[in-house]
Amino acid sequence: MYRPLGLILFALLVLAGCCRREPVRLESYGFGTRIEIVVPAAAGNTAQPAVAAVLREFDRLHRAYHAWQPSELTALNDAVAAGRPHEASPE
Repeated sequence: MYRPLGLILFALLVLAGCCRREPVRLESYGFGTRIEIVVPAAAGNTAQPAVAAVLREFDRLHRAYHAWQPSELTALNDAVAAGRPHEASPE
């Protein structure tokens, strides 16, 4: 009597597992480390563009505040080292 119920539950679990979509994953490199963003598949079609926008912003910040390549940060550090004033961006 319980055997058919068990088979039905097992089949439902297997089928439910088949319907799952993989999460959206994008990777980049910035700030001296690997950046990985993972968004659950439930976010649908909006996940990919949103994650790409986040990685673009990380890339912009990496360029703006790079510690040893020309950037806003190196300009500020050079001014401080030279003892001269420097106006930083509002950001």
